Amino acid sequence: MEGNLAVGSVRADRRGGHWLLSWTVAPEARGQNAGFRMVGAMIRELAAPVRAEIKPGNPASLRMAEKLGMRRVADEDGMTVWALDP
Repeated sequence: MEGNLAVGSVRADRRGGHWLLSWTVAPEARGQNAGFRMVGAMIRELAAPVRAEIKPGNPASLRMAEKLGMRRVADEDGMTVWALDP
């Protein structure tokens, strides 16, 4: 939420020694760094290794993963896998 406006959602699922993140940003909030702030807050809250599986055809999420400091570690089942170990 930013003010009273829902800007998207972030989900974290425990997978062994890390959290697997997934997110979506509301269309009206795209291009305003709302996703970056939202996912960044989740990463700070978890304070643990995180991963994300991102479709290669999703350039906005790929750019956001890079901006968050994540690194591409693998390609699996048609997805790119990104990691961040604090």
